[in-house]
Amino acid sequence: MAELRFEPPAEPIPNPAICEEFAEKLRANMGEWALIGTSKNLGTAGQRAYMFRKGLQRGFGPEGAFEAEARSMLGENRVYVRYVGMSRD
Repeated sequence: MAELRFEPPAEPIPNPAICEEFAEKLRANMGEWALIGTSKNLGTAGQRAYMFRKGLQRGFGPEGAFEAEARSMLGENRVYVRYVGMSRD
């Protein structure tokens, strides 16, 4: 059975300047998923998640340092992000 949590709606995805602060907080909590915001539709949320994963969003580089997922839940399109560190290939 799914866990039920009560919480207010998420804020829209922050502007690029604020994203640097989010990236730093995520780096300080490596591996923990965080809700970074919502979008008007799932396609837009998916595009934002792509930008976080590819390091195209300010503060979220380099590519691969962050994982991001878009999810639609109860009519709200959410973007979750976590810092996973750098691969040492």
